[in-house]
Amino acid sequence: MDLTTTHLSQHILALFKENKSNYVLIPPESSRYFEPLDLAINKPFKDNMRKKYIEFVIKFGGNKKPVAEDLIEWVISSWYETNVISKDMIINSFKKTAISNKMDDTEDNMFEWPEELIKDFDFSQIKFEE
Repeated sequence: MDLTTTHLSQHILALFKENKSNYVLIPPESSRYFEPLDLAINKPFKDNMRKKYIEFVIKFGGNKKPVAEDLIEWVISSWYETNVISKDMIINSFKKTAISNKMDDTEDNMFEWPEELIKDFDFSQIKFEE
């Protein structure tokens, strides 16, 4: 789980213990590497939203700000464009994040450890909420 304060509350940590579950903390800005839905759904959705914003800026030359109706249209159309995600894409996203790879090591190469995320990260700075 990421380092969001609510994830580190005593209540949440007690639930892990109660359910005999382990957790792993991931460094800030790394969910795109470790969370399957960020890879399979959120990234394509955000890419579509970014594309629509860029098209808007190009069309209006940066002289007009998008209004709520523009944003609503972008969200709806981006979702439907993103929603062509297949079952295989979701399965592969779990493999790419090393969550459900085969245990025989044949899929270990699907995950590329992002060294730049952890080289300067000070894990001792993690604070748990009391």
